[in-house]
Amino acid sequence: MKQTKPWQIPTKQLIQKEESHFLEFKESADALDSGDIVVFVNSKGGTILIGVTEKKHGKKSHVEKLIGCDTSDRTRQKILSKARNCFPKVEAKLEIEKLGKIRFFRLNIEEGNRKPYCTNSGTYKKRGDAANEALLPDELLAMLLDREGDQFISRFQYVGEQVVAHIESIVGDFQSQIEEVKSMVDEVGTMAEIAAAR
Repeated sequence: MKQTKPWQIPTKQLIQKEESHFLEFKESADALDSGDIVVFVNSKGGTILIGVTEKKHGKKSHVEKLIGCDTSDRTRQKILSKARNCFPKVEAKLEIEKLGKIRFFRLNIEEGNRKPYCTNSGTYKKRGDAANEALLPDELLAMLLDREGDQFISRFQYVGEQVVAHIESIVGDFQSQIEEVKSMVDEVGTMAEIAAAR
């Protein structure tokens, strides 16, 4: 069964949910930093709704309230620059949403394929259950080995394919030369037979 990605869930449904391993709420663009983006790209991806406040209601449950935010191009560029300030650079999809008269941002972040990612200040984080967590050294190492292993295998396969193609080319040339030699031997044999018949 195909799993629904966070960015495939309609915004109206997301607002009904609590923060989780794939969802975070921010009151404004100023409350967002690069670390909030890094956590999702280092995990399985996620969505950040900007213009939503989260208030504790009792000890465990939360109430989300859509308050909206400035959706000007200047604010949009501020948010996107926070994604570009990650290393490697994160390609995030930022959309302006509107529910009723309230406008707010929806930032969708896919899982990265060049993990681990960090902020421009060198902070490595991942997304936990409903909070950001530091990436521990053994987790960082595992991500690096996974990425480098994939690159090594890819390069090794490419070089292997090139070597095989080169060997096939040499064998093909060698077979052509053998055929030419056989043809020359046949010609010499035919000429010898003609000479012997005279």
